[in-house]
Amino acid sequence: VTTEIVGDITKEMTKDIVGGKLPYTVLGALLLVFVSNQWSRALVYYINNFNIPVSPEAAHLYANIDIGYNTEQYSILASVGFTSAFALASLFAGEVVAKYDRGKINSVAALSWSAALALGSLATTFPQLLLSRAAMGLAMAATTPASYTLLAEVTPPQLIATANSIFSSGIYIGGGLASLSILLDEQIGWRGAGLAVAGIGAAAAAVSGLILRDPREISRRLAETEGGG
Repeated sequence: VTTEIVGDITKEMTKDIVGGKLPYTVLGALLLVFVSNQWSRALVYYINNFNIPVSPEAAHLYANIDIGYNTEQYSILASVGFTSAFALASLFAGEVVAKYDRGKINSVAALSWSAALALGSLATTFPQLLLSRAAMGLAMAATTPASYTLLAEVTPPQLIATANSIFSSGIYIGGGLASLSILLDEQIGWRGAGLAVAGIGAAAAAVSGLILRDPREISRRLAETEGGG
């Protein structure tokens, strides 16, 4: 079987797997994961408040009052505690994306950062919370390269710019949802808000796991099967 035939079979198999709705179903799944990514990442900015007196009610609403850390510690939590881990993982993200199934990378990453967020929402000390932020940074690094390269393969050339633009909107959708999480915080507290966002991330991981298939992995399997035959 020639490379061209394998490519044609790959396209047909991929089309069947996602119910004949390429590229929109794949784009929707990737966008859902990316929104979760940005929502989870930015939530920390809205569950801290250093301008109100300490009280049981304030501790229910704000992590800094509940756990007891200062503005300097918060600056580490919100910035370098996340970005250093993210930057380190990004050095290896390209190689990981090149070698492994990009659909699974998205699903596993979303599940991992959701688990880290959930653990952070249960933290009782600052080091525990900082560790959860670092774990989120590690988990989130491969999402963007995996998503853009997957979109490029399953999207018709004339729609790639549109698909990338829609996917990129996840930054603002997720950031907007994070800011609206203030309302969630007021109802169920900072811990409840974190667990809720983590639950949504886990759901996004499940949806992407059901939908996303990597055409490159299908091609590899076809080639291996043909070579073995």
